Amino acid sequence: MSWPLVNLESVAHINPRLPKGTDESQVVTFLKMASVSEGGELLEQEKRILSETKKGFTYFEKDDVLLAKITPCFENGKAALLDDLETQLGFGSTEFHVLRAVEGKLDSKYLFHLVWNEEFRFLGKHAMKGAAGQQRISTDFLKNLKIPLPPLETQKQIAAVLEKADQLRKDCQQMEQELNSLAQSVFIDMFGDPVTNPKGWEISALDSIASVQLGKMLSSKSKQNVNPKKYLRNANIQWREVGIDDLLEMDFNEKEMKKFRLQRGDLLVCEGGEIGRCAIWNEQVQDCYYQKALHRVRINPQFLTSEYLQEYFFWMAKLGGLVNSTNEVTFKHLTAEKMNKLKVPLAPISKQKEFSEIYTSIRSELNNNVELMKEADAAFGAIMQKAFKGELNL
Repeated sequence: MSWPLVNLESVAHINPRLPKGTDESQVVTFLKMASVSEGGELLEQEKRILSETKKGFTYFEKDDVLLAKITPCFENGKAALLDDLETQLGFGSTEFHVLRAVEGKLDSKYLFHLVWNEEFRFLGKHAMKGAAGQQRISTDFLKNLKIPLPPLETQKQIAAVLEKADQLRKDCQQMEQELNSLAQSVFIDMFGDPVTNPKGWEISALDSIASVQLGKMLSSKSKQNVNPKKYLRNANIQWREVGIDDLLEMDFNEKEMKKFRLQRGDLLVCEGGEIGRCAIWNEQVQDCYYQKALHRVRINPQFLTSEYLQEYFFWMAKLGGLVNSTNEVTFKHLTAEKMNKLKVPLAPISKQKEFSEIYTSIRSELNNNVELMKEADAAFGAIMQKAFKGELNL
């Protein structure tokens, strides 16, 4: 069943005005743009007196829908249903649009999902006006927006189904955070922080327990399409993750192939940018190499596991342990010389292997969770499309 399409302004008040005679001494909630997440939630609620906020800010009330109007906040999905607003009235950034459902015609939760989805953001992005970097969604765009309008009870049922589907996505995101925190906390529990070395492990220079090699310099000569090979750059390395979706190619001769070829267990460490950021290479693609923006650390398995060294770098970076090992000019760089001399607390290899097993198990759970997140995202999008087309079985 298809629902009738109506202009949004016929069933919702858009940017309503503060009623005259409102008590100006009352406490209201104040929301900055940063108070609204891209996940459709409120992150913080500040309290102010109405008289201090009524001029120069956007007025809203509990159960209104807030929608970021400016780029890139709009495209990133900054919006929220204010059903958890801690006061009846609120004010916030002038870069918000306020949508208020007309009672008896439109359900607030249904309204929120109408404007918090990829299809709506696509339409809005192409209707933005203003100079580059300052483009905004206009009030007229919202007023004239055509929305499907099922009966009120059906709107509530659709909103309930979408809430359940969205909660599944949020549960997956929460699980991801918890698993990442678990991996980090296990390392500290087992080994202590590597900067202060509270457990008193023996200290070794990195070059005595691993080999360190910077990658190949990128140049015009390496782009002649003579024996091109895929290679990793700084941008491909995130904490604990190697991105392979956008691998580039450059030429490697036979000598360079031997020198710069990656093998399973190599640790790739960023030389610049966010220094120390690293990830383990697990042969995600065959016959892959790397450029000079990265150090390749190849461990001696007598002394180290890749997982232990990866977490060493994470905590050294997080706790400031790499600050004195950087070369500062305009950018920060972790030179090969300083990399080799890094002091590594050398916990017993048996204990490192125990950690690696735990870490690998956690990573397996994380990978399973990623697949669940993809499925949940796809299901949410499919449910939303069917709901607004009247094809959802309620």
